[in-house]
Amino acid sequence: DIQQSLGRTDEALANDDAAIRAATEGRDLAYRHKGRLLLDLGRPKEAVAAFDAALGLHPTDAEAWFDAARAWQALGQEGRARKLLDEALRLDPGHAQARRLRSEGATAD
Repeated sequence: DIQQSLGRTDEALANDDAAIRAATEGRDLAYRHKGRLLLDLGRPKEAVAAFDAALGLHPTDAEAWFDAARAWQALGQEGRARKLLDEALRLDPGHAQARRLRSEGATAD
């Protein structure tokens, strides 16, 4: 995202919010984008809310489960992160990033 790379994160978040309000389709993707931006900004609690919204709209999206796991891991909730990674891998057994994160860190409660 250009605005994010230029350090204009407030504008990037505002654009995500506008996309969420305006979208009739793909709203889950806008929530995922917002969650990733929030996670990059060190705001994992807010990122969890965005990923939860994405999952509410598209519960079979393995990438959203993976993103939510990263946010929970950033909050120190390894057990919860592990469960979310397990769901991501159930939906997409070939998800390499989820498999790697599952084996690296999200293994303890």
